[in-house]
Amino acid sequence: MEAEEVLEKGFIAHANVKNRLKKIIKGEEEAEPSSVRADNKCIVGEWIYGPGKAHASKEEYGLLKTIHAAFHEEAYQALMLHKAGKVEEAMAYVESGPFEEKSKEIKTALYNMKAVA
Repeated sequence: MEAEEVLEKGFIAHANVKNRLKKIIKGEEEAEPSSVRADNKCIVGEWIYGPGKAHASKEEYGLLKTIHAAFHEEAYQALMLHKAGKVEEAMAYVESGPFEEKSKEIKTALYNMKAVA
């Protein structure tokens, strides 16, 4: 798969994470927090740690790698809040807190990487 296609699919996939987290927090789905923490298991992570390394000298690659790891960490933190029974706090974390911040940053980083890949 070409970088552009991977990054486009990654954009969509990462946009869907917010909806999935909200469903988990509402009790409509289940997920183990550790399942979202690894930043190398999704389509973008596999690209970053695989074929994407060819772009390692580009500033956009370094930013994407850093922001992508932080995005997964924030998703993990939201699920840990949920697991601790802090449902309202977890929802706020996802909708307007640190996860939402990283969600915006990952979109920008993916867009910027796609432009130079």
